[in-house]
Amino acid sequence: MNGTKEEFLSVLRAHLPKHVDVDAIIEEFACHIDEACTARLADTEDESDEEALQYVLHQLGSPAAIASQYRGVSSFSFLKCHMLLICANSLFFLMGIWLLYDKESSSTAGENIIWQVAVQYKEWMLLLYASFWLLAGLYLGRRYGFRIYKGIRTIMWKPLLLNYAFMLGVLFQIVPWQWFSGLLTVPFVFVCIVATLSFSRIAALGCRWGALHMKLE
Repeated sequence: MNGTKEEFLSVLRAHLPKHVDVDAIIEEFACHIDEACTARLADTEDESDEEALQYVLHQLGSPAAIASQYRGVSSFSFLKCHMLLICANSLFFLMGIWLLYDKESSSTAGENIIWQVAVQYKEWMLLLYASFWLLAGLYLGRRYGFRIYKGIRTIMWKPLLLNYAFMLGVLFQIVPWQWFSGLLTVPFVFVCIVATLSFSRIAALGCRWGALHMKLE
């Protein structure tokens, strides 16, 4: 599309359906265009600001076509999102409980092979768990668009209650550290605390990206 950023956003606004948060969508696309132009100029030294803008607008495509993506957007429900994330996160905790039970019920060190692998690759497991929250945000953003983006951190606190409760239990030794022999060390506990406090931000990042690339219905 040829034209200015303002013209692009004006056409986009005119074609967006009324049931979506139009102002939020326009604001996000305005930021996205600015960021994309900055990145384009950093990658190509011989392009002018106008050329970079035209490239970005061309990559985005027709604003009317973008707006049409929001017409078939699934109905939004905070309760639905809460339950989806609570169930998914509960599965991770159930897996952890099973892992502890398997460790305690094993009579020899050789039978604790799964626990030994968990201890050896605990940083990778934490990274994979953080990726789950990123992908969860991405999924919600692609499914519900910018309507959910503004409230994603509010949505996240209930599913993360288990994490916060467990974190406090470990910190105050309500949950005995002996249960996690080899897995929990003081440095790793602090890494887990920082990660736990960051999960909502990670999900928000994924949600924003998903909303900007909402799947056509």
